[in-house]
Formats: sequence, C-alpha cells, structure tokens
Amino acid sequence: DAFRIPLREANLPGIPAFTASFEEAAQIMRRLDGPASPEDWTGDLNIDTYRLGPGFTDAKEMKLEVHLKNGLAMTYNVIGKITGVEEPEKLVLVGNHRDAWTPGAFDPVSGTVALMAIAEAYGKMAMQGWRPRRTLMFCSWGAEEFGLIGSQEWVEQHRVQLDHQAVAYLNVDIAVQGNGTLEVSASPLLAHLIWESTKKLPNPDKDEVAHGRTSVFDTWLANSPSFNNPDTEPRFLDLASDSDYAPFYHELGIPSVDVRYACRNQSFDSCLPLYHTIYENEAAYKMVDKEFSFLRAVAQLLASAAHELAVPALLPHTVRPYAAALNESLAELRVLYATHIEDQRIDVGPLVSAVESFSKAADAVEQERQTSKTYRNLNNKLMLLERVFIDSPGILAGNMYRNHTWGTYLSKHVVFGVSFDDANVGSRFTALKRALVDASSLATPLMASLTYRIRAAADILRDSL
Repeated sequence: DAFRIPLREANLPGIPAFTASFEEAAQIMRRLDGPASPEDWTGDLNIDTYRLGPGFTDAKEMKLEVHLKNGLAMTYNVIGKITGVEEPEKLVLVGNHRDAWTPGAFDPVSGTVALMAIAEAYGKMAMQGWRPRRTLMFCSWGAEEFGLIGSQEWVEQHRVQLDHQAVAYLNVDIAVQGNGTLEVSASPLLAHLIWESTKKLPNPDKDEVAHGRTSVFDTWLANSPSFNNPDTEPRFLDLASDSDYAPFYHELGIPSVDVRYACRNQSFDSCLPLYHTIYENEAAYKMVDKEFSFLRAVAQLLASAAHELAVPALLPHTVRPYAAALNESLAELRVLYATHIEDQRIDVGPLVSAVESFSKAADAVEQERQTSKTYRNLNNKLMLLERVFIDSPGILAGNMYRNHTWGTYLSKHVVFGVSFDDANVGSRFTALKRALVDASSLATPLMASLTYRIRAAADILRDSL
C-alpha cells in the first residue's frame, strides 16, 4: 500500500554488469590496453601487467548482453514474538536475513541456524510458562542481498513504534566466517553487555583453552585489545551499513550489535575467499567449523545478551564506553583534520566542551546505576539516549551521505556513520570530516549540529532542562 516513485525516477545503476568467473575475468583483463593500473588495484590473476583500458591490445572487441526484466517481486519477513509481562511495550529484537546469493552456507545460513536455535530455546521456555519482562521478537528478514529490503521496509513501516519502544536490536548475519576470534560491531552503549556475556561463555577453541584462555572473552581480548584499555577490554568495530542492523541504527538510533566469529589478523576476503560463490556450501563450512562449536558460541552469546536486555529490571546499557568513543573521535578529528579546521577557521572549542560535559554526565549515570532503587527514569534515559544523535530531517547529514552506500541509503547518525569509501566500514563524524576535506560551507553547520546533539545528550543524562 506504500507510495512508490515512478521507475524512471528511481536511482538505479546505469552501467550494465554481469558476473564473471575467474577464468573469464582473466581472459578479458589479460588483453586490456591502456596505462598500468595503480598498485592497490593489482590482484592475483595470472597477468603480466594489470591495465586500466580502454580497449584491447589486439584490437578486438567484446560484446556484453545483459538481459534484465524490471518488475516487482514478493518477499517476506517472518516475525516471532514472546510478549513480555511487566513491560510488554518494550521490544528486544534479534534478527538475521535468510536469503542467499548461492548456497550461502556462511552467509546467511550460519546466522539463520543461530537465530532458529535461539528462537527454539526461548520458545520451549515459553511453552513451559516462562515470560520475559520485556517483549522478545525474532526476525527473519527477506531480500537483504538486494539492499536490506526486508528489514528496511519493515523499519519504515513501524518507524513510530520502534522509535518509542525498541530497547535494542541484535543482528547475526554471518555467524561464522572463521574460527580465530570473536568480532563484534556495536553501539558503545552495549559494550559492557557483550564483554560480560563473553566472560561467561566457554571458549569453543580447544587450543586456546589449552593455553589458559578458557572463555570467548579471553581469546577476543588477546587478539583484539582496545586502544584505551588493552589489558581489560576487547575492541569493538563501528557499525557500517552492510547488514540488517543499518536501518535500526543509522535511521532510528536504536542501540545495535552484530556478532560473528572471524579469522585472526586476516581481511574478510582472505578469511572467507569462497564468499558469495557457488562453492560456499556445507563442505566448505565444515572445513572451518566441523563440530559447529563456533556457531554454537555465537548463538549462546546472542541468547545471553537477549536475556539480559529482556529480563532484568535495569537495562544493561552503559554510557562510559560511549563517552570514551566520543573522546577518541574528538582526538582523531583534532589531529588528522587540524589543517582543514585551521584553514576554514572552524571553532572546535564548543565541541570539546560538549564532549567534556557528556563524559561527566556519563560518570554520574554510572554512579546512579549503583545507587538507584527505581529504574524507570534511568531506563528511559539509557534506552532513548542514542536517538539524540539522529539528525531526523537529514537536512545536513543527508546532503553529505546520499547515494554513497546502498544506492540511496541515508545515514542520519551524526556520531557513528558509514565510510564514504566503503559501505562495509563504520566511520565517526563522517559528514563533518567530509565537509572539512571538501572545504564545504556545510562544515560549520555540521559542527554546530554535532556539538548541539552531544550537549543535549549530556543534559538528558543529567535530567537538566
């Protein structure tokens, strides 16, 4: 029933494309003419010199025919729910997409198995009479590989309810891409929740256990220590826009997390070279996780996190990690963009003051967590805090973000955005940094908007009006 813009107005790709095999690509690229390609464009095909084109060395031509039929197709989201008792209007969501390009043993089947196992476990508890404090929702998304369509449309349809009622969104896409260490992308508000959950989770890696690292947390810390507290806290990645958490986090500011097991010290491509190929099958998966022990660990982690979000009276959100992230981001901005700031005469002082104010308010809230005997007001602050960083009209951030990730995907988060160079990488103060580099007139209003929202968040934490 939604309004749809005419097809001619849609921002669809205009360059014909098709999928080539390894051998086909090598034959084409081996004959390319033109200047040599940059070093970072050079791959591992058996080619003497990578070239950019145009044309071919032997004056041959290549004909490409792409036959596509534009039209509407049906896809489905499947949603399960266990209604809470004390706070049924508050929602804790766990989700995974189930569509795949090929067999999809890693993406998304490993995540789908995790979601189904979690839903089954909670379903059995519910059949025996158990109920959570807050409502648990289990979401199987359709059409993720086509641009997050299932989750995006669902979030748009239920935007108002989610904005007022969603506590957190837990995402699992590729549950297992390697067997080296845990990899977590998350809002800093959920950092403490994940740290504590992994401390209680037995390590699925027998070699690590033999070396004294008995929990998932131990191996995670050893392989990915944080910058501020490398001895006690593993590192989180910033949320990007490459999975179904994106509309929840980047459009509504709902605290989100994405969890997977990955390789140690390897890029995604080298860790999972069969990704999105016909060879991404069960046999390939069992080479990585023969006994499904790493998959079990991811499912147990998400099940535990969902329990802590849905059952205790006090929400597990913690603000100090968010303050630490803001201070890191500010320090990076002042060092790496100092020349741009100076050349454009941008006053950083108000932003520095706002971050300091937020840090003090975060300390006060953590003290309140320890002493408060009533949680309603505190829970509301923790649940809704990140919404403050959403530039709802998208006027400023929208001008900087539009058309750079998933087609027309628009991130509205003024603190944690998406890299302009790679939709798979999260970035901080993204629109402001881009405006500074471009010497754009938007730099000053973007700085003002960022400063205002950080100060407003501090005021909310302090109950100051």
